[in-house]
Amino acid sequence: MDIIADSENKNRVIVLINDIDLLAVQALRFAKTISDDITAFSVALDESAAISLRMRWNKINTDIPCVIRSMPDGGVVNPLLEFIESREFDYLPSDMITIVLPRLIISSRWHSFIHKDRSRYIERQLLKRKDIVVFVMPFYLAYGKAAQEIE
Repeated sequence: MDIIADSENKNRVIVLINDIDLLAVQALRFAKTISDDITAFSVALDESAAISLRMRWNKINTDIPCVIRSMPDGGVVNPLLEFIESREFDYLPSDMITIVLPRLIISSRWHSFIHKDRSRYIERQLLKRKDIVVFVMPFYLAYGKAAQEIE
């Protein structure tokens, strides 16, 4: 029996996104190279932000589903873990769960500290789970330009 080629194992990929921007698009493109089972996941601060993100998501015309949760405190880890454990995600114990965590690499020390600190916190919390693999995807901003929004 070839345990590496076990066809029952699936790689279920969840890409964390903040917005529909180049960072999200690159992370989603990468996810397509490692799995056919991809879900985008985002946390909005309130219902109106969730609706706005949903409208922008629908404009990009992709077959990748996007799960958006509203959390007033902006926390990502708990809503993500709740989603993974829900029937909506419906994973099997034999499945591998890969979280693609885009990380901004910025030349400004102050901005770099803020962005890296949050993504590192998310990474540390997710790595406490034995059934989750975290892939940190660096995104380098050229000359301090912000990630461009996709129209």
